[in-house]
Parts: sequence; C-alpha cells; structure tokens
Amino acid sequence: MPYLSASPAAKSKEVFDALGAMESATDLNEFEVKKLEREAERLVKADAESGYTALGVLAALRGDAGAVHACHTKALKLSGESAETLHNYSTSLAKLGEYTKALEVARRAYARSPTDPAMLRRAIAASVFTGNFRDAFELGRKWNESDPQDRHAPDPTVDAICSATERGIFTEERLQEVLAIAHDILRSSKVRALGVEVQDDEHEPDSFLYELFVLASPEEVEVLNEELDARILDCPHLMDNPGLKFMPVLIGASVDGGHVERSP
Repeated sequence: MPYLSASPAAKSKEVFDALGAMESATDLNEFEVKKLEREAERLVKADAESGYTALGVLAALRGDAGAVHACHTKALKLSGESAETLHNYSTSLAKLGEYTKALEVARRAYARSPTDPAMLRRAIAASVFTGNFRDAFELGRKWNESDPQDRHAPDPTVDAICSATERGIFTEERLQEVLAIAHDILRSSKVRALGVEVQDDEHEPDSFLYELFVLASPEEVEVLNEELDARILDCPHLMDNPGLKFMPVLIGASVDGGHVERSP
C-alpha cells in the first residue's frame, strides 16, 4: 500500500512529472533538486498554487518541515483548501513522517471530494499507516454502499485485523502505539517510508506481520529493527497486548520503475 505521489495541475505537468521521477529515486541528486526548485519558483509567477505545491513537495523530499508547512499553507489558501491541495499536503506530511497529521489532512481532502477515488485511496492508506484499521474498513464499506458500480476492493487483512479487535484478541489503540514507535524511529533516523504490506500468518490465527518498506540499506534496516524490537520489549503492556499477534518490521527497499522492491 504505497503512498500516492503529488497530483499534477494541467499548467505544470512538466514540473510535476519531474517531481514524480524524483519521488521515486533512492538518492536525491542535489543538482536536479536545485534545478527543479528554480523551475517551481518560476511556476509560482504563472500558477502560484501549483508552484507552491511543487516547492512543498521538494521540501518534503529534503526533510525541511518548516518549508513544507509554509509552502503547502500558501497553496491551500490560494485554492480555498481544495481536495487536491489537501491531498498533496497530506503526501508531503507523510514523507516527513508526520503520519497522524497526514491522516487528518487526508480525511479533510476526502470530505471535500467524497466521490474522488484518489481521495479515498489516500485516506485509506493514511489510516493503515497509522493503525486506524477500523477507519480504513469503514471508508471502503461506505464507498461501496454509495457507488456499487465503482467498487473499492476490500483488503482482507484489514478486515481480519478489525475482526480480531472486535473479538478482543488485541486493541487497535495498542497497535497504534506500536506503530508510533516505528514511526518515531524513522523520523529520528530520517529514513523515508515508501509503503506498507500487512500479512496474516496462515499458521497462527489472528497474527499479523506489518511490513513497512523504507529507503535504507540492509545494514541500516538491521540496526533500526533492533532498536524497534528493543523499544517494544521495554513496554510490558505492549508485550501483553498485542504481544506477538501484531509485529511491525522495517524492510529495506529500492524503487524500480515506480514499484517497491525488497532489498536482497
């Protein structure tokens, strides 16, 4: 379940196409970043909303939180807080590792445009990243009830997690606490997340592996996973609930043709 890229405006397609390619790169080319920044600054004069959005996305790739908030706030004011500008702000917040804020903004974008499948997918992805599985389930259910012709394919693992919480196997609040630890580790190490896959254990009922793909080498990922395990082990209440029933793991990944691939 990857995060969505920034959404382009018609007048700025070339800039956003270049941004899309840069978002998929494992290493930022500083020369290309500065070149694209100059193009985005020129775009501000012709299409301020798109220009500030592009600058906000670039700031997110650099990890500059102050510039992200400043640029996207300007774009939001110019657009009247349109669904598209909220969507783009949410994706930039996610790149910063501000997943809770990204979810809040994604919900606002979906509320602005509840018939847009892109806004639905963004809200669902943000819900899964933060461990709000019940919200992800309800978003898909309500969408399918309102538009049976354009159905959102349900995620059976999300459904299974919701079932497990309803039966008291573990609580969603504790799942969120576990994921908050993983997110804090990524923020402090400045490692960017690419996407999520949630797997259920076919040999162990009501047990799930939460695979968080990140841009990091196998060596870096090993160190980060050791820290993640240690911090969870230091929380007896988390070892009690969810315990081994819900295990997050960071997986080093590369990007090939826009597709996330596990590192060997």
